[in-house]
Amino acid sequence: MKSKKIISIVLCMMLCITLKGAVFASNFDSRALSVGTNYKDGGIFGLGNVDTSIDAQRASGDYDAAGYHSFYITEPTYDFLRGQWGNKTDRMSSEILFFSGHANNQCVAFNYNNEGGDYKTGVYYKENFDSTSGYKYAGVQSYDLTNTKLITFAGCKTAYGNDNITKSAHDEGAEVTLGWTKKVAAGSHSNWLERYNDYLGKGYTVKESIDHADNYMYLDSAVKSHKLYGNEDLRLCESTETKALNLTENNRNYNIPYQSDNDIIKELKKINPDFNIDDYEVNKIKNQNNILVEYYYKVNGIKSISGYVVNIEENNIINISDNSIVLPIKLETKQNCSNLKSIENQLLTDNNLNIISKEKIFNYETGNVYMYYRIEHSLDGTETISVYEYLEEIYE
Repeated sequence: MKSKKIISIVLCMMLCITLKGAVFASNFDSRALSVGTNYKDGGIFGLGNVDTSIDAQRASGDYDAAGYHSFYITEPTYDFLRGQWGNKTDRMSSEILFFSGHANNQCVAFNYNNEGGDYKTGVYYKENFDSTSGYKYAGVQSYDLTNTKLITFAGCKTAYGNDNITKSAHDEGAEVTLGWTKKVAAGSHSNWLERYNDYLGKGYTVKESIDHADNYMYLDSAVKSHKLYGNEDLRLCESTETKALNLTENNRNYNIPYQSDNDIIKELKKINPDFNIDDYEVNKIKNQNNILVEYYYKVNGIKSISGYVVNIEENNIINISDNSIVLPIKLETKQNCSNLKSIENQLLTDNNLNIISKEKIFNYETGNVYMYYRIEHSLDGTETISVYEYLEEIYE
C-alpha cells in the first residue's frame, strides 16, 4: 500500500522521487526501465571497480525525453526485477529495457555495493534462474516480450556466439535487441552509451543512434563491436531534430564505392591535405552489416585519441567523422614515478583482476603520456566479467 501511494504521488504531481536507489522520471503510459549499479568489488586496492549507475540514470532521462514513463534503479534486487509495476504488468515486459553491468553471453549480473543477499541478481537468457552461488535472475523467457520495443544488454559478450541473451530476448518477441560481441571497457562504454541513448531520446532510429555513437573515438574501440537483432529502423518517438544524424563539417555523409583503403585515403586527403598514412595507427572493426575503419593520429609514435572514423556499408563509404579536434580523456589517473611497477605489483595480489592489455596513449588535454590499462575483473560467484580502464601517467 505504501508503494502505491508513492506511485500515485508521482502520477499526480509528476515529481522525481528516490526510493532505495530507484527513481521515477515522469508520467507516461508506456514504461521504460534502466538498471545499473555500483559493484564496489574492485579488490583491496580499489582497482577494477565498476559503477554503471550513471549509465542507468542517463538512459532513463533520455527515455523520459522520448515520452516514456521512465524509471531507473541502481540498487536492484531479484524481487524488484521479477516483480510488477503498479498496473500489474511485469517490469521485465516493459516497452524499453536497459541493463548495464558485469556480463557474459548468458546474463547481466548485479550485486549492489558487493552486499550479496537480495542484491545478487540480474537478467538471464532462459527462464527465471536461481544459481548455486546465490544469484537469482529474471529470465527473459519467463516474460511476455511481445510489446517490448527495445532491450539493450550493455555488457561484455552479451551478443557473443549464436546462443546469447540478446538473441534469446529477440526470439521471445522483443522488436529490437542490442548486445556486444567482445569484452568492452566500462569507461569507454559509458561514453558510447551516453551518445547512443541521447539520439534515441531525440527520435533517431536505433541504427542512426548506433552510427552516431560509433562516429567517435574511444580508448577501447571494442565498444563498437556490437550486434543488433530485429528492426534497426525503430524509433522511440518522433524526431526532435531536423538534420539527419546532426551532420556538420566534421561529420560527412558519402556514397562512394569502396574497393581498398586507398579509396578512404583519397577522401581523407580532401579533408586534410596534410594527411599522411604513416602518421596514423589503423584499426578495423567488422560488425554484422558494416566495417568501421579508425585512423588514430600518432604523436612521436604514440597513439592519441584523435583522428578519423570511416563507416563502410555494402562496399560503400557512407560516412567519415573527423575526430581530429582535441577531446579530453576522462578517466581515473594516478601519478607514478616508479616505472609503472605500482599498479602491476598490486594486480599480482588479486586473483580476480587480470591485465588484458596495456599501451601508451598521448593525451592532448595534458600534453602528457599515459599507460592505458584494460583490466579484466570477474564478479564473485558468477562467470560474468567487466573491463576496467585505468590511465597512469608516466615520466620518460
